[in-house]
Amino acid sequence: MIASYDEWLDGLDAEMRDEAWYCLITGSYSRRLLESLRRDGPVISPRERGLDAPEKAQAGEPLGANLQTFLRERLARLVRQPAGS
Repeated sequence: MIASYDEWLDGLDAEMRDEAWYCLITGSYSRRLLESLRRDGPVISPRERGLDAPEKAQAGEPLGANLQTFLRERLARLVRQPAGS
């Protein structure tokens, strides 16, 4: 396990980043994203995570608000970077 969603996202390969994009667009977890979060995602206390609970979620269920906001902010930044950055 790692300390933050940032570290988790930085460790994803291109295929899993595409999967994260897909989940952000659909607004729901995929089986692969859940497996990645459960295996490599950060441990967040129940009080801090709010409704985000990948360990309890099933594929097709809505993304938690905290994860959805994080993905939207981080993935949008990646798209805005010029090629070669």
